[in-house]
Amino acid sequence: MRDPSDTRDIGPRIGSPFWIYLTVVTVAGLGALLVALLRGLSLADLHGLVSHELFWVLAGLSVLGELKPIVTPGKSRPDAGVASVTFCFAALLYWGLPVAAGLRAITTLFADLSGRKAPHRCAFNVAQLTLSLAAAAAVLAAGRIHPLPLRPWVPTGGELGTVGLAALAYFTVNFLLVGMAVTLHERTPLRVTLRRALPYQALVSLALLSAAPLVVVVMSRSVLL
Repeated sequence: MRDPSDTRDIGPRIGSPFWIYLTVVTVAGLGALLVALLRGLSLADLHGLVSHELFWVLAGLSVLGELKPIVTPGKSRPDAGVASVTFCFAALLYWGLPVAAGLRAITTLFADLSGRKAPHRCAFNVAQLTLSLAAAAAVLAAGRIHPLPLRPWVPTGGELGTVGLAALAYFTVNFLLVGMAVTLHERTPLRVTLRRALPYQALVSLALLSAAPLVVVVMSRSVLL
């Protein structure tokens, strides 16, 4: 249910710095999502994915992880981590950006619409998460790691450093994009917002992203069974 005291669902004034920021990020992120899906997913890829039960298992876990945030003592629901981060980052490592971005968009929209969040929040969330995944995918590509839907990739010990850098890129982009939005919404200095949120968010993200390679290994072994 929507929290009546949550002012984030109130649309920003058109032309305000907050509105401009949300618009730029939303257009960039949704554009990146569209390009990733159109250029990175063929009909053969889609058929292979939807006919594979592993994809549906991961999709179901992602939705459940998004709907059930991990709220730790002393923290509120907006600060909570979501296990969908683990599963969607695992999809990025295993199948690549188009699958991960599409899956993240679906799970985010499902959770946001279920929570009756305002359209501008839904669109921004999908956009900034897509940009975060794109940053991680760029790091993987720089390390010559190119997962494909029909040619999944499984990390080995020597490649965990690149995976760690990709996870860092994901966290950094996500943290800065959300932090700037919070700063503009609350009209507080950016350094204050980031310094306040960094310790906890870094700890939660470290735990969630670190589990993704383990999920990928389990995924690969389930295929062999």
